[in-house]
Amino acid sequence: MISSYVTAATATKLGVVSRPVGYLIAVALDVGLFLAAFRLLTDREVATRDVLPGALLSGVVFWLLQLLSSLIISRYLHSAARIYGNFATVITCCGGFYLQSIVTLLGAQLNVVVKERLYSRGLVDTPATDADYRAYDVYAKERAYHDDERVHTHFSRHDADDG
Repeated sequence: MISSYVTAATATKLGVVSRPVGYLIAVALDVGLFLAAFRLLTDREVATRDVLPGALLSGVVFWLLQLLSSLIISRYLHSAARIYGNFATVITCCGGFYLQSIVTLLGAQLNVVVKERLYSRGLVDTPATDADYRAYDVYAKERAYHDDERVHTHFSRHDADDG
């Protein structure tokens, strides 16, 4: 909502200070929204610093997508024909919602990767890195169906030196 206000007010020549302040407020609100969502909607107890990277990514990109959608609708679709303009507005909104859902998913995944140190994964001969082994260990432990069930993993590592 603040993004829309700032975008609309850009056309009315906001002051040099007012425009960036409005943008910062909008970004802060979006990041705060994702911080709250990622903390409240996570299955286990997580600290704010655990969800901050994903909230920053999602909040900033979410704001940029809002800004872009508002700009497209207010500047480019304003002069379109009546039927085409309505149709294009709906398509723009649906496309924006789709991209925002992907950004939200990527932010949540970023939090897990950073928290569990699952970065530096191999792309070709997996599992090859320590992060690959940690990830496969987590995948196996997810399959425990009972609280009393314990899953232990063992990988036979084939190094190039072993032949």
